[in-house]
Amino acid sequence: MTAPRSVRGFTFAEIVVAVAIVTIVAVPVYYLLTNTKVGTAKAINYLRAMELANEVIEWANITPYEKLWDGIKSPFAQGYSDSLVVAGTTPKATAIQVSANTGWKDLATKLEYSEQYNSAFFYRKVEIKPVAGVPYQGYLLEVTVTVSWNEGKAPAIITDPADRMRKITLSCLLMHERKMDY
Repeated sequence: MTAPRSVRGFTFAEIVVAVAIVTIVAVPVYYLLTNTKVGTAKAINYLRAMELANEVIEWANITPYEKLWDGIKSPFAQGYSDSLVVAGTTPKATAIQVSANTGWKDLATKLEYSEQYNSAFFYRKVEIKPVAGVPYQGYLLEVTVTVSWNEGKAPAIITDPADRMRKITLSCLLMHERKMDY
């Protein structure tokens, strides 16, 4: 007959040490993953805001100048300035009628944004003004696009750009061939 084998198990102290080591390693990993998710969401919103601002500058670049500036105001700027989310029980992205704002009769389309734009409550403001005091005065327009948005919370007033946390501004100069009276 053989001698009984010694059965060896883990002691309570060893289990406590193992749990402590796993906890010490798991907590920083959890915070790292959480911070990465938040940082990624902020970066995505920033890139979307840049895209929204650049989109207006691109449309302004192909729009006839008489549609950009009529001597008093800019119908183009008014058409692209507003909240990209309409108020309601659930936020819904708006659609922009491109042909009405740009003056291109053969371009009858609407720009519709996906629901991915809803959570940041983007607000876009477009300003177009003539550039004065330069050698090419009368040929230059300054286009400024300001996009503001929120990170994770709905604004109290959807149509108020001041009720947003973040903001970017892009500006450019557009030159046209014939002199316009501003």
